[in-house]
Amino acid sequence: AGSNMLVLLDNGQRRVVKEKDKDGKEKDKDPDSRGQVWKIDEKAKTATLVTNANLGVYAPVMGAAHRLSNGNYSFTVNATKDGSFGSKAIEVTPDGKIVYVLDAPGTSNYRSNRVADLYTPANR
Repeated sequence: AGSNMLVLLDNGQRRVVKEKDKDGKEKDKDPDSRGQVWKIDEKAKTATLVTNANLGVYAPVMGAAHRLSNGNYSFTVNATKDGSFGSKAIEVTPDGKIVYVLDAPGTSNYRSNRVADLYTPANR
């Protein structure tokens, strides 16, 4: 994303989200994982959040993040806890909108790469 940009997957494992159960009692809820892009200014020692996309699923372990050649971002989440075990590759625009989801139920996928076809090397 540029030498001053950091693309990362925040799996949500250290974030606490509260919700109310049917009796109105507050309880912890698994937070959705987020795809994030941060602009780093080393001189000023600041980090500014540029993209903060809710990926719509909690993936407590394994994942990846990278910028695509079209300017969008790809986030891979694994061990999703959305009612089924599996992996997802999620493409997000710079403004955080999800534009593509590849759902791979029953799989364990640490990383995914978008490719033009089976013969052209991946362009990250």
